[in-house]
Amino acid sequence: MTPKAYVKTIAQFVATILAALVAMFHDGIAMRTEWYNIAILAAGTALVFFVPNHPSYQYAKTISSFIIAMLTAASTLIIGVPTWTTLAQTLLAGLAAVGVYAFPNTGDMLGTGGGSTKGAHAK
Repeated sequence: MTPKAYVKTIAQFVATILAALVAMFHDGIAMRTEWYNIAILAAGTALVFFVPNHPSYQYAKTISSFIIAMLTAASTLIIGVPTWTTLAQTLLAGLAAVGVYAFPNTGDMLGTGGGSTKGAHAK
């Protein structure tokens, strides 16, 4: 695998790191909702990593990232009182989803043809 195959995961990971840094640098500690948002974004990084690049499901990683952004927004609005830090984390989650969408799919099963009947077993 080339590093280009992981560019969507890297975009999601960078947003997770930035969300953690925003929480830590704002007031020196991360509150409960901020930790929840960091955990949601970390789970999103794993999700974007494990969703395969497949020709039949070319938007699967993007949809996964948008779901994570919505969960981060829900965490911010439902669990705690929205603060500038949690709103910034929600914005970073949304930007991560846009980044996952913007970067092209490469790697995995994309060079093996299309359709769900071919996939990794195509010659």
